[in-house]
Amino acid sequence: QCEPCRHHQGWETYAELHGRYLYGRGLPNIHRQPTPELERVECDVFMTETRGSLTVESVDTTKLDLALVADVHSLLKVAIGGRDVETLESFKHSLVVTDKLVPLLLVAKKGNVLVGAMFGNYLTELNAGMVIYAGVRSANRGNGFYGEMRHKLIKEFHAQSHAHAKTGVDFVISELADTSPLIGKYLHEWGAFVVDCEY
Repeated sequence: QCEPCRHHQGWETYAELHGRYLYGRGLPNIHRQPTPELERVECDVFMTETRGSLTVESVDTTKLDLALVADVHSLLKVAIGGRDVETLESFKHSLVVTDKLVPLLLVAKKGNVLVGAMFGNYLTELNAGMVIYAGVRSANRGNGFYGEMRHKLIKEFHAQSHAHAKTGVDFVISELADTSPLIGKYLHEWGAFVVDCEY
């Protein structure tokens, strides 16, 4: 939780709940402290994208299939680590739309098998997207599944921004452990930078 972020209402809350480091793009200059040397650095499905045998599906969070929610939660606990994922009951509550948050849930399937999931929120007051959880089963990593989900989630963030009479999200915040193998992709391929503060 850093002082420059305090004027962006809501960041402190997400910071306390969901992690340690912020990664994003398009943040105001006050937050931009480039550190190039830093290597740590429905359920009703209403949209699908397919690449080869992989299908990424958007889940309608207003008509939740509780069995799917439980499967997603279980996958995230294994992929991320149980200590870093909220309880199932809390996760269900996180999928409820409010006037400030629009939850977005994606699932990745190989054939009919659930292999990954990504959950984020469109923040209506900030006009920003935040990736809360993302995980791919260990046996399916290294095949681009995470990147496909992230690409689609960003499209969903922009769609929500347009639905709220705006012109696309101003920035997207992601969180990574400082040991994540994805840090290189974020910094060198996806145009992200590290916000140089702990929170």
